[in-house]
Amino acid sequence: HTARFKKIDSWICSTHFLKNQVLENTNFPISKITIIPPSLDLSRFKKNISKEEARLSLNLPKSKTILGLIGRIDPKKGQHLLLEALSILKNKELFVCFIGSPTLNETNSYFEELKMFISQNELQNYTQFIPFQDVVANFYKAIDICILASDSETFGMVTIESLAFGTPIIASNSGGTTEILEYGNLGTLFVPRSAIDLAEKIKLHLKQDLTLQGDIQNSIQKYDSQSILNQIITLLKIKK
Repeated sequence: HTARFKKIDSWICSTHFLKNQVLENTNFPISKITIIPPSLDLSRFKKNISKEEARLSLNLPKSKTILGLIGRIDPKKGQHLLLEALSILKNKELFVCFIGSPTLNETNSYFEELKMFISQNELQNYTQFIPFQDVVANFYKAIDICILASDSETFGMVTIESLAFGTPIIASNSGGTTEILEYGNLGTLFVPRSAIDLAEKIKLHLKQDLTLQGDIQNSIQKYDSQSILNQIITLLKIKK
């Protein structure tokens, strides 16, 4: 691998988390590593739709506090953690919306386990699964809190999409997500794989309506597509 990597002029990492992994697992020189995150077309996130309209479009309850989790139906995405937290909280004013589908051509056993848990804990009236579709804007507008329960994400686009829509976030304190959320300044972090701590953070958020310390609007600007393009162009000029 070292021989191959010597032919590379620049290694682009999306976060410091990934940069550190490169340094820990390879002999690639730090001087050739550049951090440039994925980009967003921020103009897409100015959709003028009300929460009521967004909920109606997704057939979601009008008056519940909705926790949303978007991503493929997979154990590593942590849908079970959110269901366990919902069961622990026993709050009838809460509703969970999942958007996503099982990975194509793979077994649906995990999906069936989730549905069984819902049935056994009588959560049918407090949960809804919506197959993945182009309803991202409506999803973020409809929910009250975005839950990121993954074991670990190198770079979760859901995180910056949620920030761009101004939707509060409760996320697993692991991987690149922690860095994107500026170590708790832009979102609430919970202990990875702990449904108990997730439930506690949800309860805390509902009780205190946690105020973020960071400036979300300024923070999200660094992911603007034009800004990212300029960084790549600058890097290419330097490497000429």
